[in-house]
Amino acid sequence: KALKKLEKPFTLSSSSKYKKFGVLRNEIQHLRIPESTDLHRKTAEFIFTIIDPLMHDFWNDSVLNYLSDEIDYLDKFVFSDLYQLGIECYSIPNSLQETADSAKTYVDMQKSVADFMAKNYDDDLSKIEGRTEEVISQISKHVDITKIEAKKALKARIEYLQNDWPDWLWWIF
Repeated sequence: KALKKLEKPFTLSSSSKYKKFGVLRNEIQHLRIPESTDLHRKTAEFIFTIIDPLMHDFWNDSVLNYLSDEIDYLDKFVFSDLYQLGIECYSIPNSLQETADSAKTYVDMQKSVADFMAKNYDDDLSKIEGRTEEVISQISKHVDITKIEAKKALKARIEYLQNDWPDWLWWIF
């Protein structure tokens, strides 16, 4: 691709985020990782709020074009992750828009299932033991999904509750 000539000098729209990430990077390099820092979130924010806009402004390109070509990877681990974290992509290539939309639908559905489970069962697995089919029917009706989707979502929620997964990871299974 040919580089486009900038009409005015480039300035970061969020230089404070850039500087804060630089400080975090230096802390990590010198083995002083702050305990309260969510490295996963900070990295995703940096990539999609600093690097992606920069690539778009300089080269009319997106970081998404340089990730795995596997749609399942992009769907489950990139777009779903960004939606769950509340991070918007600066630019989504047209070829990936359908995948991004599908991931958003999936995350919204999983959130609805999680809300339903918390509200109706307090996320207490003992309250659903032996009632799996009944719970699947309730989820299917409440979230307006098929019973097959409800079964998969319930399985994912149970696996999440049985393990000590980070909060942002519950929807991935």
